[in-house]
Formats: sequence, structure tokens, C-alpha cells
Amino acid sequence: AFRSCSREPPARCGACAPPSPGGRRAPATGCRARCASRARMYALLSLPAIVGTSADVGRPIVWSIAGSDSGGGAGVQADLLTCHSLGAHGCTVVTALTAQNSVGVRHVELASGDSVRATLHALAADLPPRAIKIGMLGGEASVLEVGAFLAAAEAATEEAGGAEGAAAGAYAARPFAASPSVVCDPVLVSSSGARLLSEEGLAALRSSVLPRCRLLTPNLAEAEALLERRITTAAEAEAAAVEL
Repeated sequence: AFRSCSREPPARCGACAPPSPGGRRAPATGCRARCASRARMYALLSLPAIVGTSADVGRPIVWSIAGSDSGGGAGVQADLLTCHSLGAHGCTVVTALTAQNSVGVRHVELASGDSVRATLHALAADLPPRAIKIGMLGGEASVLEVGAFLAAAEAATEEAGGAEGAAAGAYAARPFAASPSVVCDPVLVSSSGARLLSEEGLAALRSSVLPRCRLLTPNLAEAEALLERRITTAAEAEAAAVEL
């Protein structure tokens, strides 16, 4: 964890200091990189602490259940940036490892159901969420584990008589303060049209995950996959939203 410090920003060296009013000065070779590195280190040292439970950081905890994007443009990486910018503490449940960049995806390796279950156990025991964002689940095993977790949390909430004292069933070592809000962005179809979830996984998503989500955000192709029909008009899109 990086703690706040009282250090002053690093001063520029003489070679790349601002030019005098009557002259122009170009940075010396290699100097620009050294000064940039010093500035980055200062920025890191100036960050507030970002590790700990909700009581430690004083911020709501949000879980991102999704794939890892090595290019940083989507997946858990993008979710963590969003959480930080909105003042939340982000935790991750990685469902797939991808080798990709800004051009395309080169390789995908799905996480096992055991890995997803172990991560859910670990987070539920120490970092209970105020909200859960679900993205790419990748395979049926991950879908079933996430669905089982949401079902346990829902059952515990009902048994406790409401949000107060809600727990994640067998997953939680201590009760949740409240039942988390769940948002699902169902990553089912790639931009090239390739299916990213098997038929078995899609069926499990419909039955065990989607009914427990507060907000669902599919694009057109994903809405068509969920409903198993084409959507071609504005009226059909509105009807699809109501049905979903």
C-alpha cells in the first residue's frame, strides 16, 4: 500500500528546466526519461492507501467478476480504474486470462471452477461487497460458481429477514452488512461475432445469474443471444428490454 507523503514534487534538472524568457532550451538526451521516472515515483508515493477492508479504507467495496485484459482496455483492469475514479475499493474474481492488445485477442485461458470458488470464499470472508459487477464469465464452471454464490447470498438475506445481517451462506466467514447490488454486463459475443460462452454456460447464466441481477446491460448481439431471436426495430428492442 502506498501511503500519503509530504515530499515535494521532484525538481527538474538543469538540462530540461523551463527556458529563460529570451531563449529556448531542448532537453538533453536521456534527461527526459529520467525526469519522467522521478515524477511517476512521486505520484505513486503520493497515492492514498488502497489496500484493506472497507473499515480500513473508508470506501465501499466493489467486486469485479470478469476476465483479465492484458491490454488494460477492458475486463477487471478497466473495472478497477473505474472503481478508483469513483471512490470505491475494487476487488477482482478473474474468470479468464487473455493475451490481447489494442488490435485483437490472441489467446484465452479460462479459470477453473475451483479457482473462482476459492476467490469468492476469500473475498467473502474479509472484503464483503456493496456491489458486484459481472462481466465475461467465459465458461459454464464459472457461471455455476457465481450463480451458487448469488443464490447463497440471496437465501441468507431472506433467512435474516432482510438486508440486515445478510450473509453469503457457506461462502462467508462473517455476515455481510447488506445484500450487494449486482450488475451484469453479459460478455457473450466478441466484436467479430464469435461466441464467448458455450450454450451450456448461456443456459446456466439465464437460470442462475440473471434472475439475481439488479441491472443488465447487454448490447444488441448479446440481447439477441439471451432471447434467441433477432432484434431489428426500435419496438422490438423495447420489447426485448422489458422481457429481459
